[in-house]
Parts: sequence; structure tokens; C-alpha cells
Amino acid sequence: MSHNFRFKQAWSNGIWYNLREVTGIPSPHPMEVRHIPHITRECERIWAVIERLQSAMVEAERRTIRQLVRKRENVDML
Repeated sequence: MSHNFRFKQAWSNGIWYNLREVTGIPSPHPMEVRHIPHITRECERIWAVIERLQSAMVEAERRTIRQLVRKRENVDML
């Protein structure tokens, strides 16, 4: 989930921290099969957050290229 971000390790750490919180299993103890439903729900929630963030990042890049680079608009207008 975290491989497309600049701060890969911070994302990875945050995701693992969150999964540990959701399951109630502190590190380094192993998670168990009974935790799979909780892990699944939380991964789906995190994935939805990441998809929205990535869409916003793509749109920001498009706007920057279109408005600031190509059309040379004032950077303070964004």
C-alpha cells in the first residue's frame, strides 16, 4: 500500500501501527487467524484513504502543469 509514496517507511510504519491497534496485538507478537476480519476491514479503509489521496495528488500535478507551467499563471493564484 505504501510503495507509491515519497515517505514509504513512514506510511508502512503508520499502517502497521494501525493494524496492531485494530487487532489489539502489540508488536512483536504475531497476529492470529481470528484477526483477519479486522485486518481486512482496516486495510479496505486505509486503501480508500490512499485512493483519495492519490487522486488528489494526480489532480494537483495536472493543475500545476496546466496552469503554472504551460499557461504561466501566477503561483499565488492556486
